Amino acid sequence: MALPIPPGSLSRRAMEDGPQLLLRERPSLDLEGLQPFGDRSRPSASLMFAPIRSGGGAVGVLTVQSYSPDAYTEADLVTLQALADHCGGRWSASRRRRRCTGPRAITGASSSWPTTLS
Repeated sequence: MALPIPPGSLSRRAMEDGPQLLLRERPSLDLEGLQPFGDRSRPSASLMFAPIRSGGGAVGVLTVQSYSPDAYTEADLVTLQALADHCGGRWSASRRRRRCTGPRAITGASSSWPTTLS
């Protein structure tokens, strides 16, 4: 299920400009474009956003958040981006596999695979 990413949000900024690290001394609930989760009365103090890239563009965002101030560093952001890049590679491979196997999977047409197991 695809969710819209509002213009101006940190997720959109990560998709357009690259990874984002936000460390807030005084967290507030009014951060534009964020959907609260977890303890909704307690905003995150430390947030990281990394674009999930595939085929030369961003297809999503991986985010990690903490209630603790100064929970992440630039090195953590680099690690999160590496994980997001891995996810993007797997996403691309999955899409290629579905394109290649889609019609055969639907029709069952394959002359090279046995129809019964011995």
